[in-house]
Order: sequence, then structure tokens, then C-alpha cells
Amino acid sequence: MRTTPFITDDEIKYFFHDDSECIKRSFIQPDVQNAFVRPTERDDVSESLNYSLLMHKRTFVHELPSIKWKCRAPLGNDKLCERMDRYKCPFHGRIIARDEQGQPADETIRIQEQEKLTKKRTIPEWQDPEMLEDIRLATGVDLKINQGNKTKKKKKNESGLTELAIEENTARKRLEKILFNQSSLKRIGAALDRDERRRNEEKFHHQFNYSLNN
Repeated sequence: MRTTPFITDDEIKYFFHDDSECIKRSFIQPDVQNAFVRPTERDDVSESLNYSLLMHKRTFVHELPSIKWKCRAPLGNDKLCERMDRYKCPFHGRIIARDEQGQPADETIRIQEQEKLTKKRTIPEWQDPEMLEDIRLATGVDLKINQGNKTKKKKKNESGLTELAIEENTARKRLEKILFNQSSLKRIGAALDRDERRRNEEKFHHQFNYSLNN
């Protein structure tokens, strides 16, 4: 059982609808030799201040219980899970008492786990062999699931070397091929020359040098 934090008597009285005898704090201040603090004569506090003091959050720090149990859930390789947690295994759920074979000690939990395993192993209704054969003959598509021989994904090359073919097929490389070919460079150069010639004619058409060049 988890350790529950302790609460004060005032909080118990408040939450169980008996707040008549809740916090009765006194705020009487004696004569203080301070020009900014005036002594008070009343010993009671307002209801709002009393409520704020009551609902003041307190940090409860306690020691966590030690880890004593292993998960011991059966794995696929005929071994038991050796992970140790306080309450719950992240892979197999709540930690419960199990025997040496990894079966739950509680009969009810054991029956529930067996039912889950049988549901996983049973073939679904839409995998009826006769129906799948009719679909294959009508459409030519085989919908049968091969549970035993599943296709494995192609293992990625982890040699650490750079694949040059993949490196060349990038957006930058494709743009370079389009922009920096010979015909594109000629068109851009001709357009820049025309623009420069037009500016020179507008600004320096009265000069002898530009009149000969143009």
C-alpha cells in the first residue's frame, strides 16, 4: 500500500464540514517601536485570510519504499522479466505475485492472462480460408496473413560511409543543374549586358566614349 501524506487536524475539520473550530490564529501585535507598524487591538482574523492560511500548501517529503520484487512476467525466449520496480513494470503492467514459471499466483488473474493469449493466437474471422480463396480468384489479390514468415525490412547499411548516389540527388544539386548550365548562363549574361548598355545610354549618351562603344 502506498504511503499517504498526513494532514493537520484543521484540514480534517474543514474538509469534513466542521469548520467552526478551524484555525484560530491570533495576530495581536504588541507595542512596536516602528513608525510604519501600528499595533492592532483585535485578535481575530478575517474569513478570507483564515481560509487562505488553511489552504496553504505544505510540501510533504517522505522516503520511497524500497524495491523488493521483480516483474517475473514470462518472455518470448522462455525466460522471466528481471526488471525491478515498485508498483508497475513499463512492459508488463502491474507487478503481481508469480510462481517459478512466471504464472500468476492468483487464479483469477491467471485465467484472465490465458484468455488474452488465446485471443491473440486465434485467427480473425476475415481470415477464413474459403472466403480468402474466393477473393483471390475474383480479384487476384491474396489477403492471407503469413504469421510465420513475415518479411523483414532491409537492414540499413551502418558502415558509416557516405552514399554518394544519395548525396548527389538533393534539391541543391537539382537547382544547380538547372541554373548553371551553359544555355542559362548565356541568357543571363546577355540580359545583364542589355541592361548595362541601356543604363549607359541613358546616363552617358552625350559622352564621346560611350557613343563609339554603342
